[in-house]
Amino acid sequence: MVGGELFDDINNLNIISDLIIFIANKMKNNIIDLLYVNTNLLYDNLSILNMFLNVLDSCALLSRVKFTTSYDVYGRYETVESEKLFFKNLKYIKNKFNNLNIVVNSILTK
Repeated sequence: MVGGELFDDINNLNIISDLIIFIANKMKNNIIDLLYVNTNLLYDNLSILNMFLNVLDSCALLSRVKFTTSYDVYGRYETVESEKLFFKNLKYIKNKFNNLNIVVNSILTK
C-alpha cells in the first residue's frame, strides 16, 4: 500500500476497514504472502492506523507486514512540531505493536 496517506483521513475509516479485513483474509489463506505499508506518520489521529494494525495483530499477521516510513534529515519536516509528531507516532506504534518490524528509510542530503 503506497501512495497517498490512507491513514490520515477519518472519512476513509469504513473503506480502510473493509480493505484490511479483505487483505487479512487473503493473508490468512496464503493468497497474499507479505503486505508492504509505507506511511509518513505525520498525522495527529492514529485511529485508522491503529485499527489497521489491530486487525493484523489479532490475526497474528504482523510478522508478514513490511512497515516502512521515512526520516530525512533535510526537507521532510516543515516545522519542529511535525518532526516531533513523527517521533511521537513512531514511538507509539513501536510500543503498542512491539512485534511489528518497522523500517525507517533516510535520504542523506545537504
